[in-house]
Amino acid sequence: MHVGKQDITTSVNFSDIADQAQRSGFDINGYATQALFLISLGIDEYLVAETDENKRVTLAQQVKQLVLPSAMGESFKVLALTKKLPVKLKGFTEQNLTHKL
Repeated sequence: MHVGKQDITTSVNFSDIADQAQRSGFDINGYATQALFLISLGIDEYLVAETDENKRVTLAQQVKQLVLPSAMGESFKVLALTKKLPVKLKGFTEQNLTHKL
């Protein structure tokens, strides 16, 4: 086994998951692209906090991989399912596409 070196990517039908979750008593609290989810959580703060220039450049490249539309930013999505959660989730402040499910 090559943990971390294999692509385990799959397609997920988020609409079906959302429907089944609601039937099971869950609330759909957020749905967003990975890019805007991470931006909402302040991923850019990691770059500002890094004082070592070489580490900051490496970190910037890693962040780009996670947020750029041509990389993983648009093709990966985040779905938040909750039960009786009285607060809004911070990760969906920039984008919440629950209406598209």
